[in-house]
Amino acid sequence: MPGVAELLDRLRPVVAPGADASSGVPADRRHEAESELTEVFAVIADVQRDADRLRTAATVRAEQLRQDADHRAAQLVDSARQQAEAVRAEAAAAARVDADRDLTAITDDADAVAAGIRRRAERELPGVVDDVVAAAMTVVGL
Repeated sequence: MPGVAELLDRLRPVVAPGADASSGVPADRRHEAESELTEVFAVIADVQRDADRLRTAATVRAEQLRQDADHRAAQLVDSARQQAEAVRAEAAAAARVDADRDLTAITDDADAVAAGIRRRAERELPGVVDDVVAAAMTVVGL
């Protein structure tokens, strides 16, 4: 039921005081405004619901993307660790090959030096033996 103020608003003159005007009940402007705005508010409510739905969907999607990115990052880190292990193993194998090659070269050089010393000893040993025998005979007096 309308309040007293609303009833009195309906009985107010439509025009300013002065010359006679046609009489009539003034239009209920508040009611008209409310009926016009009801549709606008309904549309706004629909838009608000759509915006809320979109915001919720975007939040869910953002969380999914974040989780996917975290998962992918973990996979990349694991892959990098595995590759690093393989690279370390390859580097160690290459270092062993280089060390073996160096050891072989050093051993070959040592064998060559030892062979040279043997040849020199074989060449010079008879003369040294003769010198030792001569020195011993000199000491003994022969």
